[in-house]
Amino acid sequence: MFSSINTRSHICYKLNLQFKPTHEINITVNFLDLLICKNTQGLDTDIYRKPSCSDTTILFASNQPMEQKLAAYRYLMNRMHSLPLNTEDKHKEWNTILHIAKNSGFPCSLFSKLNMRITQDNILTTFTQ
Repeated sequence: MFSSINTRSHICYKLNLQFKPTHEINITVNFLDLLICKNTQGLDTDIYRKPSCSDTTILFASNQPMEQKLAAYRYLMNRMHSLPLNTEDKHKEWNTILHIAKNSGFPCSLFSKLNMRITQDNILTTFTQ
């Protein structure tokens, strides 16, 4: 066990990798794309975006296949449905997704249908497991 840790730390040193711990700020911690908040009942999660996060994706008018254009939105919607978000945070995330879609030139009606399909797929997956 310790030899593998020593080997990994030696590799990190050779590659000049630095690991910095994430510290709690105002009872919240940003971990990957999650915002984890302490409250009196336990922990709450929300979606975290870095300040440098872009609010555009592949443009609707681009020549990419529709499957590729919608890939980012499928990911965002699946994440919204799979994380234990409260109703207010889900609504905020949905509005963020629609804002990104609008900035990229997509019709909003497309996303209501896509969201319903993803919701149904998530329900079916939950029941079949």
